[in-house]
Amino acid sequence: MFSISTFGFTLKKYFEYQFLNPIGLRTGIISFMGIIVSFIALRMIRKPKYDI
Repeated sequence: MFSISTFGFTLKKYFEYQFLNPIGLRTGIISFMGIIVSFIALRMIRKPKYDI
């Protein structure tokens, strides 16, 4: 992970900042929701269209 190697974070400190910090948790939730929306859009686009 970039933050561990660059800033010298321990794995414990990284997870505390990501999941126990309100801003980190909000960012994680927004990222996860974006992934879900993208996956659903991809599935809808890849469905074959049977209209003529």
